[in-house]
Amino acid sequence: MPTALPVPIQFELPEGWRPAPPDEAGAPRAAFVARHPHPDAG
Repeated sequence: MPTALPVPIQFELPEGWRPAPPDEAGAPRAAFVARHPHPDAG
C-alpha cells in the first residue's frame, strides 16, 4: 500500500516517464513511483 505524504505535492514527469503502482514496482511503501519504458544502461 502506498505511503501517504504529509503534504500535497504536484509535479510533471519528463517525457517518456509514466506513473506505476508502487506494489508492482517492488516498492510497496513508496508514495509515488515512475518508470521509463526504455531505461538506459545506467
